[in-house]
Amino acid sequence: EGFKYDREWIIVDENTISRNISHEPAISKIIPTFEGDYLYLDAPGVETLRLDLKFEYDVEDVEMVEHSTIKGSAVELDEKAARWITSVINKPGRKY
Repeated sequence: EGFKYDREWIIVDENTISRNISHEPAISKIIPTFEGDYLYLDAPGVETLRLDLKFEYDVEDVEMVEHSTIKGSAVELDEKAARWITSVINKPGRKY
């Protein structure tokens, strides 16, 4: 079982394929905490990332992502989150 909201977030690569600890061991260094309507992500060597849990999006922002053999819809949070993930795993990444 994962952390709170575990099944509501996914890290994907530039091809919208999911990345996890078995693909990217550096993901294990990410420490999530929740406070009010925010998710905070911490990792060594980078500033804390604050994500609003109640963000709004347009239907045209929805993309298909793939996790193992499962495909689903997701919305990319923002470029700041993508840059943060990229700096932690040292590869291009996006946060949905």
